[in-house]
Amino acid sequence: MAATLDRLSGGRLLVNLVTGGDSEELAGDGLFLAHSKRYELSREFMTIYRETLQRSHDGESFDFEGEHLRVQGAKLLYPPIQRPYPPMFFGGSSEAAHELCAEQLDTYLTWVNRRPRWPRKSPTSGAVPQSMGARCSSASGCT
Repeated sequence: MAATLDRLSGGRLLVNLVTGGDSEELAGDGLFLAHSKRYELSREFMTIYRETLQRSHDGESFDFEGEHLRVQGAKLLYPPIQRPYPPMFFGGSSEAAHELCAEQLDTYLTWVNRRPRWPRKSPTSGAVPQSMGARCSSASGCT
């Protein structure tokens, strides 16, 4: 669906991954995984998403088997316009969120509720992804 939307929009699609935050809200959506397991699931999803879209430009398929997700011969007939895939945005304040961003995402989003939190959040948000050779950039200037 992302590749189709990217084609329909002329290559302007941006995607935001939401791993989830509120347990009650997640339960209403049928998701009962613990925090760490949600990030495992998100990591597996992003691997499948990125590899399938990236390989679609060359007509290749992708196989993957993880703890939560599995695909065999995942392939798109029509690749996205953007290469290798539409940009991925993501936000989160936990260490697991920072690690996922550094490994899999293109842009880290953050929010600041009160000015006093900014100095405490800013160094962590920038330092963790950079130390991991991040692919992330900061849409909010936190690095």
